[in-house]
Amino acid sequence: MSNYSKWLITCIFAACVVSLASVVVTAATFEKSERIHITNLHRLDDDLYAFGSYITVDGQIDGDLIAGAYEIQTNGNTTGSQNIFSYTYRHSGKALGAVRVFGYAVTIDGYVGRSLVAGGNSVRIGQGGIIEKDVAIWANMATVEGTISGRLAFTGNTIYLSGFVNGQVDIEAAQINITAPAVINGDFHYTAREHIDFDTLSGVTILGKTYWHEPSIDEDAEESDTFPAVVLTTSKMLAAFLFGIIFINFFKKYAVESFAQLRSRFAVAAASGFLGFFIVVLSLVILVIAGVLFLAGWLLIRGDLALLGALILIISILTMPIFSFASVSGGLLLYSGKVLLACLVGYWLIRIFKSNPTELSKTQLFVGLVILTVLFALPYVGIVIYLLASIIGAGSIILGIKNCRRGSAAPDPGPPGEEGSPKAT
Repeated sequence: MSNYSKWLITCIFAACVVSLASVVVTAATFEKSERIHITNLHRLDDDLYAFGSYITVDGQIDGDLIAGAYEIQTNGNTTGSQNIFSYTYRHSGKALGAVRVFGYAVTIDGYVGRSLVAGGNSVRIGQGGIIEKDVAIWANMATVEGTISGRLAFTGNTIYLSGFVNGQVDIEAAQINITAPAVINGDFHYTAREHIDFDTLSGVTILGKTYWHEPSIDEDAEESDTFPAVVLTTSKMLAAFLFGIIFINFFKKYAVESFAQLRSRFAVAAASGFLGFFIVVLSLVILVIAGVLFLAGWLLIRGDLALLGALILIISILTMPIFSFASVSGGLLLYSGKVLLACLVGYWLIRIFKSNPTELSKTQLFVGLVILTVLFALPYVGIVIYLLASIIGAGSIILGIKNCRRGSAAPDPGPPGEEGSPKAT
């Protein structure tokens, strides 16, 4: 895993930790809707936790803003920090605290009273952007046109720098573009494949010393694979989110019962999941053996042992569909189990600051998948967490299906003559 990927994961995890810590120690306002708009007539006296599709903040928040949505725009003021997770984010207002954001497209055109930590595909600090302390960016492409009063650190593919940096600049990128009227009031460290001669006569000012660091071959290979890996991870998370919505809406009865089993009988669900996982592995082994037998039978049927070959072919042909179905069904259960456990993780997190959250909501599913995606990306441990999440969730689905079928079974009519049954004539 490259440094870029590790820092992206760290950004998400840190934002989640900060959000949870803020919930525990302070009062908070919770908003969940398709569209959330804090108008310029509103003033919130505590932290705001907002989850939806479109969030716009034009008013004032006397506290922190923790938000997750497809599109977020902050035009108003926040006296605390902003912790953001969204596809697109634009800040043109005033944040007296730090801004931590992870999104596909990030734009900072406003004021940030402390540090800025940003990760995503593209990050832009416009000409109106002012950051009073340090800036750390991990992105495919970054554009810095505004003012940074502290240090600037960038890791990614391409950077365009034409603004003012009042501290040291550290850049690790494949393409570095510094154009007028850029000013670097400190040392300039850059890591690139080739040494770059920056023409200070063209209007670029570097007051400190310039240091070139040549990357190693391994770092170059990792860097070229970083962005596709991040896109693939995000795509898998969104695919799981879509699958979860379909599963919850089309199989509502089984999803609700499975979620109830996961909450109330977690240990039993884990035991059932491990038993189911063992059956799936056994089915795969038998399927492989059946495939080998099929090839052996096909070879034997052409020789003197044609009768034995025919018998082996019959056995393998009868076995393969059965255990293929068992293997595919088991894989589907494991994948669904991961999604269901994500709902439980999101439910636990939201319940911290909302006493009675709605079960199996889209917000819970999305938040849970984000947390699990971060955990799955951890080296070595992530694979174990992925297996445990899938197995435990699959066990709860097995229990849910069993209970639903038991509940839907027709009641025993009882002996003739009793109430609710035909009387003997």
